[in-house]
Amino acid sequence: MKRKYIALLLMLTLCVACEARGQGSWSVDSSDGFTQRVGPASCALGGKIYVLGGDEYPYFDGVTNIMEVFDPKTHIWSSATGMPTGRYNLSCSTINGKIYAIGGEPGGSGTTSALSIFEIFDSATALWSTGDTMPTARSEHTSSIVED
Repeated sequence: MKRKYIALLLMLTLCVACEARGQGSWSVDSSDGFTQRVGPASCALGGKIYVLGGDEYPYFDGVTNIMEVFDPKTHIWSSATGMPTGRYNLSCSTINGKIYAIGGEPGGSGTTSALSIFEIFDSATALWSTGDTMPTARSEHTSSIVED
């Protein structure tokens, strides 16, 4: 009986995958103006994609505080005000026109200590502020906003 259910589940999965394949396609967009890096955070705000921090490529070449913005309408990357603290393996979320950069690692060869940093970017003023530190340091985590 279990084999029948497993086979049915596998068939349904394959059908969904085949159906999804016909829904559209991936394409490569411009990377001009984008800094290659490992472990950045990304989030969407105001119809644009923000990429924060990371460890510049090749790995352990230097942790960065940069923030770059991709505009899907113009297909152009641009620089924005960098975070106060350079780090990688952080997360970010957006709410009410603000980007919240959460935790991460300071980088450097052999350095894996998590950070309790919480920084806030206000898109209206293009300024960063520092929030209260988190009770527990975090890295290699995710964050989400759930509305009531």
